[in-house]
Amino acid sequence: MPTGEELSNAEPEVTHQVLLIPLDSRPPCSKLLIDNGHTAGISIITPPTEYMDYYTQAGETGKLREWTATQIHTCDRAIISIDQLLYGGLIASRNNHITNNDITALVKYLEQLHKDNPAVKLYAFSILPRMNPPDIVENFHDRKQIMEWSRLIHQYDNSPHSETLDKIKQLEQDISPDHLRLYREIYDRNFYLNCQLAQLVENGTLHQLVLGQDDGEALSLPNLKLQEFCHYAEKKGLSKDKLAVIHGADEVALSILANLAAEYNPQSHPLNVYVDYSSSEAAHRLLPYMAIDNEATATERLNFHKAKLVNSPDEADYILFISSTGKDTMNCRQDSLHKLNEYHRAGKYVALVDLTQSFSAQEALFPLLLKEEYPVNSLIAYAGWNTASNSIGTAVAQAAMYLTALSGGGDQDAIVCRNLRNLNNRFCEDYYYLKDVIDLVNINLRKKGYMNVYDLDLQHNYLWSTDMLQNTMKQRLTQYKHSAAAKKPFTLKDSSTTYQISDILLEAYFPWPRTFEINLDTTLKIRKGQK
Repeated sequence: MPTGEELSNAEPEVTHQVLLIPLDSRPPCSKLLIDNGHTAGISIITPPTEYMDYYTQAGETGKLREWTATQIHTCDRAIISIDQLLYGGLIASRNNHITNNDITALVKYLEQLHKDNPAVKLYAFSILPRMNPPDIVENFHDRKQIMEWSRLIHQYDNSPHSETLDKIKQLEQDISPDHLRLYREIYDRNFYLNCQLAQLVENGTLHQLVLGQDDGEALSLPNLKLQEFCHYAEKKGLSKDKLAVIHGADEVALSILANLAAEYNPQSHPLNVYVDYSSSEAAHRLLPYMAIDNEATATERLNFHKAKLVNSPDEADYILFISSTGKDTMNCRQDSLHKLNEYHRAGKYVALVDLTQSFSAQEALFPLLLKEEYPVNSLIAYAGWNTASNSIGTAVAQAAMYLTALSGGGDQDAIVCRNLRNLNNRFCEDYYYLKDVIDLVNINLRKKGYMNVYDLDLQHNYLWSTDMLQNTMKQRLTQYKHSAAAKKPFTLKDSSTTYQISDILLEAYFPWPRTFEINLDTTLKIRKGQK
């Protein structure tokens, strides 16, 4: 059994408060910020649950705007989701019809909000619509044809060949004119919205605007419209510090928060980061739902945080290690383990991104770390979500906030304990749930005749699903917390203090009536000792 002083789950002292209007009510868009904010001593205040969206039910935008206006004076920074204030959430933004008048009304609201609270810096973010057609297009054939049309429109703009034009005309004859019109209107309306938001940056209403790109492909109408907007922003002379475009959606607010944590800490400095990969192929692997490869995604996100990419591990404050494997590169995992062990022996901090081509547990690096008894709790961040941008974005943000907090002179024990909770939340959710348990839950639901796992009955199969979730996750947790990898002590850089997890408890449930995501939290018992 571990020996030494037992640490409580005390949080770092709160030194700042930030108002957040989340993208939607899912845990990645709010709880994740609250948890990581605690690491940096930042308290996040969020709207009442009853005003927020709930799955396909849109948030109450009027009440959200009223609440924001009455609460914003308690903070000096605000992170605001345009999609929540305009549409009522991310899902609502894909289906709700709004007009240019609605956009104008929001613009006036934000201008008044800034006028009434000039000392509060407004950080707004808006998500570019994904490539998929809106839900109103239910016919699979039409959805497939529209997406192919979307690719060809961009392809033709890049290289206008008659063959491509002929294919476009043929598709336009096959697709419902109403569906095609609706699809076009989504991106035309979004372009208009982004131009209006850019003007708010120009006139000083918004301190910063970040556009996140949701699921997409390199060739698509969304990317074509994004290029058009970027040309518009360049002509306006807006700097990338004031108007940034990054790939991702759910984690964009967390990325903004990580930059705020650095602003708040006078001891912080731009971090030196060395990026390493599981293989040369991993750097250039284009994973599902991504328009750019892993290397471009990592570079983009590190640039957003003003990190400096260095050429050797010796120069780095931490290593961003991106494991990206598929069935054809499973053998690379052993090389990755060797690299991680070398970094650990050299006393290097490592943030691990654990990506898989088919999103399966068998392809992940994490189970090999457990098997070979790698000290997983020495990692400063871990992520293995369903898209590369989500995973890279959250790992980089968590690492930045943790190292920023450690440099700020706060209670080291509390900072370490909080980050260990964040880290183990990610182990349990990103690996154990999303790459393992979710499949067991879905298979059992379907065996009982519940085929639609995206529309659970809250009075019947939701309760059964939650029971399956909790029991199976606790079984996985038992295996994990008794592993040598989980129990191994670790030290911080240039320190003789050791930290070791002695026990973990877990609570989990479905926040929405679907199995795609969970609300999960761990409670840890941690022993502090000396080398």
